[in-house]
Parts: sequence; structure tokens; C-alpha cells
Amino acid sequence: MPLLPHDASGGLTTQMVAAVGNAVLRALLMTQGLVNPVIHRDLSPANIMFRTTSRTLEQQIADCSFDPCLIDMGSATMALGDDTITRRADIWRFATPAYAAPEMLTQDIEGIAALRRSPAIDVYALSSILYQLYSGRKPFDFESTDAAATGSFYLVKTKTKPAPLEPRCEGDEALVQIIMKGLSVEQCDRPTEQQMLEVLSAYLTDAESEGREGAGSDAAIDIDSGTHLKVDVAGERAREILEQARNDAMTRRRFIIGGVAAVVAGLGVIGAATHGFGIPDYLDGIRGSLDDYTWDQLQEISLKIKAAETRSEAREIAKRYHLLDADGHIPYPCTKRVTLTNGLQAGAQLVGIRHDELLDGTGKAGLTFMFDAGIAERNAAAEPPSAGWADCELREWLNGDGLKLLPNELRALIKGVKKVSNNVGAANSASCLSELPATLWLPTMVELCGTQPPDSFAKDYHYLADIYNSEGKEYQLFRELKVSPYSTNETMVRQWKGKDTCWWERTVSPDTSESEGTLYMNRVGHDGDVFTYATPAEKPNKLTCVIPGFCI
Repeated sequence: MPLLPHDASGGLTTQMVAAVGNAVLRALLMTQGLVNPVIHRDLSPANIMFRTTSRTLEQQIADCSFDPCLIDMGSATMALGDDTITRRADIWRFATPAYAAPEMLTQDIEGIAALRRSPAIDVYALSSILYQLYSGRKPFDFESTDAAATGSFYLVKTKTKPAPLEPRCEGDEALVQIIMKGLSVEQCDRPTEQQMLEVLSAYLTDAESEGREGAGSDAAIDIDSGTHLKVDVAGERAREILEQARNDAMTRRRFIIGGVAAVVAGLGVIGAATHGFGIPDYLDGIRGSLDDYTWDQLQEISLKIKAAETRSEAREIAKRYHLLDADGHIPYPCTKRVTLTNGLQAGAQLVGIRHDELLDGTGKAGLTFMFDAGIAERNAAAEPPSAGWADCELREWLNGDGLKLLPNELRALIKGVKKVSNNVGAANSASCLSELPATLWLPTMVELCGTQPPDSFAKDYHYLADIYNSEGKEYQLFRELKVSPYSTNETMVRQWKGKDTCWWERTVSPDTSESEGTLYMNRVGHDGDVFTYATPAEKPNKLTCVIPGFCI
């Protein structure tokens, strides 16, 4: 440490702090390719060495890129180690108190075996080291307390906060934020190793990395043969290395960063990379718009919304993550792009917050989406169905082959919900309605355009209001778009292969089904009319698209 460049304040220069952090993180992340990733669990300044066989220390300092070697692996373990082995040989191993995570300083808290196999342990220790490198002091002053005498290091680290770490200049705020976040008591509140890598790499500017490409080019985080870290924005290599780093053994609670990471060359572009919402929000998993999130991240948000005690609280959560605007409205159009397994692309548009009842009875799904274009084109049935929606071949297709069109990362997160439909066909009362499970589902008329009063129908057909209005509730987005059952609706026009198309609803037309003697299904017309395009399920007057919705 004395050989590294220091700031006038007594700590290392900001770039040296970032370079040391990057060196350690690279060493840790290299183990992610192993069958069982390794956690060091006793990181301290004394256990970090720099090889000088290829480059002298002076050259490494000049390059701002170190050749790291982590030593003293006596406390190391496998992230996916067997519980029995852990209890026998792992649980009693401790770590250097000044740098160790709290879970390494106790034996008797619930779930300790699993906690001690988390990479979050190394994140905490590295954050403690970077804190000391930056400030010249350790996060906790054990010397002035009786912690050493009483062995109460765990209590000190869980009941008190580390001394505040003030940035030396405005540009160091991101560095300080990531360090202090790494010192969180709960593992789930700490950043991941790759999150730390992203922020620290922003401090390695062009002048300090050999062979770096221009800041305006599409490049990526890359560890080249000389171990120099090259930092640019949004390249394919960034996807690859961050996807590899994401495949770690952290608990599902950890908010893993995803998508094309905002890896930046210098703090001047951090604001742009985070859409102007700032490093604290970015590290909390907040992105600028729907398409900036991964599906895993959206599931985490959905679970938070689902767990909210009130609808108002749920909406505030959605606002915080920019899924609702400041007025509480769903941004439109605003989609997350999805590439289907048949090669087509469609956007998933958020349509509702805490709207649909989950099939498992645990409450309402936090987020409901619908595609903005067809995922297929087909009839609702090959032969005339004998009943209503329950008997439609299209319903079976949605839950089978239709679901298989979705990419694996999305399909794995979709939750089954309860959907009310006319499962009889020809009918003149709401007794034809019943509840069915659904994964991918088609919307009903009322979910698109809201309720219709009985007197909006002809005198002998007032019963249609009872049937149609009981098939669900209008989604927030369509209510905000003022979709009407009495006119065409520009916002409901959808396309198939570049042309405006009709698309299926799951709403049966009970009166037409009766008069025509075969099942008629409602559709949204090519002009966006949600009411007047009912057609035979097996022989529509034109091929009709399938544009389903889903919940996560």
C-alpha cells in the first residue's frame, strides 16, 4: 500500500482505488466459470498480492491495471458447497474482523450455512478494503471499543454504521456509493460483483489503459491478454461478460443487473448511461424505462408490487421504477422488445398493475403485459366448437405451442392466473360464465373497453351487458387510452407482417352464436373497433392474429 500513489488526503488516488478493486473483482469473477465458484471469505489488504513476473509494479501503476493474486485460501469455500461439508468443515472458520462480513463473525443466526456460501461475503470484504484505501482508515474503529476484548465484532457491524465516507470531489460520488452499499448488513442489499466492476471501471480512463479503443466506439468490458480493462459502451462483449458473471450462486433476492449494462468510459457519461437518474438509483436497480430492465428484474419489481400492503403503495413502487409516470399513468407506447422462437419480434406493453388474480391464491400478479403485435396467425378452432371459450382449440394452443414461442427467460417467469370467460357459447345470462386457469391468454372485450350499460344494446339484448361486463375489468392502460366499444380506436390497431389486422378476443358473441348455430368469437378489427368484428371461430372472414397477454 505505501508504494501506491496517494492523494493529499492520505488515501490512495481515486484511480488506484478503482484499479485495485477491478483487479480483485476480475480474480473473483474468473471462478464463475467453474462448476463450483469459489468464495475467498477472508479478503484483506494482506491477502492481495500483485505478480511482477511480467510487468514491474511501476508499470502496473502506470497502466492503472494490476496482475492480482489472492492468497491465504484457508477460509475459502465453494459457493454451491454441500451443506453437510459446510457444517463439518466450513461453519467454524472465521475471517479478519476489520474486513469481514457480519455473517463471517457469528455462528448462531438462522440460515448461516447458506449465508456463508454467498459471493456477497467477498463484496463486503472488498468494500471494506476499498473504504480503507480511499480514506486511509477502516470502516469500523474496533480499537476504541471493547469489541476485541469481548468478541462482539458481529454486534458492532450489525448494530452500528460504518463511519461516513465522504467523496473527495463530486466525481467520486459513484465510487463512494458503491463502497458504502457493499457494507450493507443484509446480503441482498449489497451490490453484485459485476455491479461493482461496472462502477469501478468508469474510473479507468483512456489514458490509463493501453490499446483502448476510442470512447465513441461500440466496445465493451474486456480483459485482454495483458489484463488491461477496456471500458466502452453497449458492445456485444459487454453482454457476454456480464451474462457470464450473472451466472453465480447468489440468492434469488439479490437484484442482479441485466440487459446491456451501462458500462462507461469516464464519469462524464455515467449520467447518460443511467438515463439521468443517477448512480444511487441505478445501483438500486432502477432503470429509465421498461425496455431497460431484464425479465428477472421485472419479476423482482412485480413481487414488490404484489407484496405492497395497499394499492397506493403498489403504485408508488411502480412509479419509483418508472413503470408509471409521475401522474400514475402507464407510459404508452413503451414496450420491452421480445424476440420469439419463430424469429418474429414483438413488444410487451405493460397494461396493468396488480390486476389479475394469481392461480395459486396468493393474491394479484404485480405486472400484466400484452404484446403489441401478433405472435401467430390462425383460426380459433379447426372445427366448430361444441361450447364456448373452454372448448376452443386456440385456448389449448396458447397454453402449449403458443407459450413455446416465448424465449426461455420470459417463459420461466410467467405466472398462471384466473380468467373468467363464456364457456357455454350461445347464452342469454351470465350463468354461462366460469373461471379457467390461463398462462398466455386473450383479452375479453370488457378488459379492453370497459363496461357497457344494458340500454346500449337493442331492447331484447340487454342481457349481453351482464355477460360482457362480468368477464373481467378494464386494464389501466386501455382506460387511460379511452378505448371505446362504440367507435374505432386508433390505439388498438395492430399489425401482422406490416399490415393492419384483426386480432382475437376470448369473448364469445352469445347472441350471434345462437342465431348462426356455431360459435362466434369477438375480435378487435383492423381499424381498432373492439365490438363489431365477431366471426365464426373455425372460419373467420379473414385470417386473424393472436395477440396474448401474460402476468409475471
